[in-house]
Amino acid sequence: ASTTTIASDAFYNDNISTLTFAGTSHLTSIEQYAFYNNDITTLTIPASVTTIGGYAFNGNSLTSLTFAGTSTNGLGIDTSSLTTIGYVSFDVDNVNSIIYLPSTLTTIDGYSFSCDYRDSICTIYVNNTAIPNSFNDSWAGNYARKYVLNGLGGYTCVENCP
Repeated sequence: ASTTTIASDAFYNDNISTLTFAGTSHLTSIEQYAFYNNDITTLTIPASVTTIGGYAFNGNSLTSLTFAGTSTNGLGIDTSSLTTIGYVSFDVDNVNSIIYLPSTLTTIDGYSFSCDYRDSICTIYVNNTAIPNSFNDSWAGNYARKYVLNGLGGYTCVENCP
């Protein structure tokens, strides 16, 4: 697994339903539209990835999205390298599980996680004590339930709370 970049439009509209990255992946960049408009339902982004381009996974019917190397225990100790997620990268309205974002993230563009339907179950945990100011105001759409670290080994809801 020596590939470091998946180019723009590399697998655009290719009817891909299963996508698995090697556990020893050296992948660092997934460029814009790389996997746009496929049939991917379950996705784990390798911890080595630093950048995900705009629309990279949009047009897929994701039901599960995981960022490898991201802690889920409320301590925010991550091994992920992810720093940037581009505009409208993921279509998460069908994700029925929780999404955890690593503390290494510094930039999320608008509607990267387009959760825009009232009946969708978008719950996103950010491994920081606040939503970073560098995140676009509409990074998760209008209805995502957002949590941040509470400094006590857990999370606190900060938007669209139950």
